[in-house]
Amino acid sequence: MEKLQSRSVVVKRTLADEARADEVAGTPEECLNMMWQLTVDAWAFMGVHVAESEFQKNAVQIRRPKGP
Repeated sequence: MEKLQSRSVVVKRTLADEARADEVAGTPEECLNMMWQLTVDAWAFMGVHVAESEFQKNAVQIRRPKGP
């Protein structure tokens, strides 16, 4: 039998290049929403229903100045 030769590809990068490769475009809120959706999908794949939070997602506080 012939022995198959395996080949590996090696890429040399600097630390700065590696840091840029891991960045995700978007705000922290958008990143959390992406991760939450991935989490819900993963649990659904395992057959577990993940209940959505009962907390209000878009809470706003309005402060008005006192007096006339």
